[in-house]
Formats: sequence, structure tokens, C-alpha cells
Amino acid sequence: MKKLYINLTLVLFFVLTNFNLYSQVNFTESNLPIFKIYTLGQAIDAEEKAMMDLIVLWRGDDQINSVNDAVFHYAGKAGIEYKGQSSLEFPKKSFSIELRQFDSSDYEFPLCGLPKESDWVLSGPYSDKSLLRHITAYNLAQSTGRYAPRFKLIELMLDDVYRGVYILMEKIKRDGDRVDIKKLTEDDISGNDLTGGYIIKVDKVDSAFYGWTGHVDQFNYPDQFQIVFQYEYPRGEEIMPQQENYIQEYIEEFEEELGESHFTDPFDGYNAFIDVASFIDYMLVREVGKDVDSYRYSTYFHKNQNSQGGKLKAGPAWDFDTGFGNENYSSSGARDSSGWMYATQNRIWWFKRLMEDPAYATQFETRYTNLRSTVWGNHQINHFIDSVTNHAADAIERNFELWPILGVYVWPNYFVGNTYEEEKDYLKAWINERMLWMDNQFGYSYIDPTLNIEEVVTTEAIKLYPNPAQSIAYLELAENAGWANEIQLFDLAGKMVYNQKLSGFNRIVNIETSQLANGVYLTKVLGPHFELSHKLIVTH
Repeated sequence: MKKLYINLTLVLFFVLTNFNLYSQVNFTESNLPIFKIYTLGQAIDAEEKAMMDLIVLWRGDDQINSVNDAVFHYAGKAGIEYKGQSSLEFPKKSFSIELRQFDSSDYEFPLCGLPKESDWVLSGPYSDKSLLRHITAYNLAQSTGRYAPRFKLIELMLDDVYRGVYILMEKIKRDGDRVDIKKLTEDDISGNDLTGGYIIKVDKVDSAFYGWTGHVDQFNYPDQFQIVFQYEYPRGEEIMPQQENYIQEYIEEFEEELGESHFTDPFDGYNAFIDVASFIDYMLVREVGKDVDSYRYSTYFHKNQNSQGGKLKAGPAWDFDTGFGNENYSSSGARDSSGWMYATQNRIWWFKRLMEDPAYATQFETRYTNLRSTVWGNHQINHFIDSVTNHAADAIERNFELWPILGVYVWPNYFVGNTYEEEKDYLKAWINERMLWMDNQFGYSYIDPTLNIEEVVTTEAIKLYPNPAQSIAYLELAENAGWANEIQLFDLAGKMVYNQKLSGFNRIVNIETSQLANGVYLTKVLGPHFELSHKLIVTH
């Protein structure tokens, strides 16, 4: 009876959701691009693209676009199909789009100001109610200097029915503006021509599988993932036998060297096969996002010709909708802001093995602290999230008017916010906590520079002890520091979490920390003529 009740509840939820869809949201204009797909009476499925009409209304960034605009940014044909696997079960579908000429040949076009191409993705965030997880990860990846898909938020209409907020994003593809590797032709079957470029992926295997099964070091890593490589470029139906043999043998030789006892040798070990810096940047983005499928699905690698670098590179980063604390079913601890994903079970064993090399681990730490102190500050991440949501505020409101899922569990949510602000704040808080955990692994201390503290004191003017504190901390002022009127504590996002007014002359003050979450806090001590600050760590 309980199972029947749950099933009926799900049916009722989707019935109500779809009823809301066809009750139509009042949608007349947007400051986001407006995409209109006309199916021409054809069904959309996930097996084969159907030729349909696509109209894009976009006057430029920061301009208002009307659904009745007569001047089109793009008006033409497109091959369209559903995209995704588990997400296909959601009523809000994602789409793969291929711009086409009337004769069905590819047509490259710079949609909404992005570099011109024919292949695009319209991702429809559904279980990710922040709508931001994909693009937050891509923004982090781009800030490392690596290529990651460019994106824009848009609003979609399907046969003149409003479908909500979508993400226009670049599909991973060989292109001078995407994965910039040499084009392979059927004639490139020997010498330097044969050595690149290639894009391979590790992902769930579909019915049209082209690829091979990789090596697993069962002795040292019996709990790790059996790697199945798939050809992304050239496509499996187009790759020549000599090209198949070359890229397979290259990967196999790398895996063999990685499994050897001398794998750390800078000349004969894994270094001879991979671009280490790209692997480290890829891992760091994956570790921050902590998507449940990290290092086993949606994992890409690419290799250029030997004359152009030629080593295997990791990336681009892809697919983070079940990252950043948005999953509730796995035993990997992906939902937790602590722990390394590369070290969990059923992952590609390469990454765990690489971290066993002290030189690699040192570069990993150095790169993290460099990014953290330059482009991965909390204030930069929070600013990105706030700027996107402020710009798209009206569109986001319409999205959840259409899809009334705020406050409703959608698989695989771990956190369910009652409002959009709660969903956004959870994402920001989870990232801040995640970065703090990573900071602590490397002994790195981050202080948000936007707090504009007049003076961070590490002298004897202020003493905080014990530090780290558990349930209580004591603040002691030096005799020449004057007296304090107020004590304030701020978390790393700049939010005040503790405030204590003082009366009279207080040299030693108790600070109750039992209700504070684990983390680093900035302690402000305010006096009549001074403001002093100190860092306090709370651990329970």
C-alpha cells in the first residue's frame, strides 16, 4: 500500500505539473534571448534528430526581446532531438540542436554572440532548482584558462507554448573555438598525421557503441571502475582502423606505465603520455563540484598531433547537475562538502594513482592555492551566482510559475528549498563549505577581501583561545587596546552570524560557538575609536 501511495503521488505531481504547463505563463518579453522551436507536427525523441524550424529573438545583451519581434537573430532549420539519459524522465526535457541548411547540411551560426558552430545544447535544469550548477562549474573551469562550454541563459517556447529557462551551451566538439585539435581525415593514417586529434569519452554506453575497454589494475585498485572508452571524434562510424589502433595503443601504453612501480619517473613514467597540468585543473574542477558521476561518466579526454604538443589532456569539464550537494542516493559521499571524490569506489583509477605521486600531489596543492588566491575566491564565486540570478530574475520567476517544484522533492535532491532564494543560498553555502574543507587539507587560510576590514591583527592586541574552538572561545584584549563595545563574527560569505553587545570595561569576553557551523570566521572587535579583527576557527 505504501508503494502504491508513493506511485500515485508521483503521478499526481506530474499530472499537475503538465496541467500547469498547458495553462501557459504570461510571457511577452524577456531580457534573455528567446528561442522558438516549431515541430511542424513531428514528434521529438532521443533517437534521431527531426528537421524543425527554429527562430531566435535576440537584440543583443541587456536588450529587451519581445515574443512578437519581427526581426530575427536566427530563423532557419534545425535538427532537434531530446538529450540526456536519466533526465529524460523529467517533464522538462533538454535538447540537442544542429543548425541546418534547407538541404539538411550543417549550418554554422554564432548564436547569441557565441562563436559560430552548428551543434548546440539546450539544457533544461529541472532537479537542479538553482538552475546554476552546470554554468557555475563551467565558469570555474574557464577561469583556469582551460576551454569549457560557453553558455547563455535563454527562455524557450515550443510550438508557442512557454517551456521555461534553459541554458544554451556549446556541445563538446573539435573546433578552433572549442576543443582546438587538428582535424583528422580518412587519409591521416600514418606518421605525424595519425597522432591527432582525437576526443574520447568515458560515459554510459548507448546502443550505437564504438570504442574499447580499458585496463584496470585489479591488484592495486580492485574497487575501481572498468573503463569503457568511446570515440567522440572522429565518430565511431567514421574513424579509420589505423586511427582506432593508434589511440587505443597510446592509452594502453599510458595505463601500463601508470601501473608500473617506476610510474613517477619524469621521463619514462606517466609524464611521457599526459599533460599533467590539464589533469590537475580537470581534477580540481571536479573536486569542487563533486558531481556524483565524477571520474566515471561524462569524462572527456583529447589529444592533438605530436607536432602540436601531442600529450593526452583531460577535459573539457561536462555535466554537473548532480553536483554541488544535489544528490541523495549514492554511497560515495558526493552530497557532503568533505572528502575527495577521486578516492571513492568505482572511479577511473588513473586519478587515484596519480595522486600517489608526491610530485603530482604537490603540483595539485600548489595549483589549488594559486586558483583560490586569484580567481576562485568565495567573493568571486558568489558574485558570479548573484550576477546571473539578478540578470535573470524575471525569467527565473516565470520558470517556477510554469514548473511549481520549489518545496517539492525531485530526484535526486538532497536539499529541498521552499523558495528560489533558499535553493541559491544552499548552493553558495555548499560551495563555501566545500572550499573551506579543501583549504584545510592544504593548510590554506582564505579571508574574503570584500569584507573591507581595516586591520587584520595577528599581534597580541587580540588573543582568541582556544583556536580552533568547540563550544566556547575567549577573546582577550591587551591592556593598551582600549575597551570593546561590540563583537561580531562573519562567515566566509560575509554574513554576520554572531553579535554581542558589551557594557562596561571587558578585558576577557566569552564567545559562544556551540551553535556555529564548523568553519573559519572573521571576528570583529569594535571599540569607541578602533576596529580590530582576528580569524577564529570553529570545529565540533
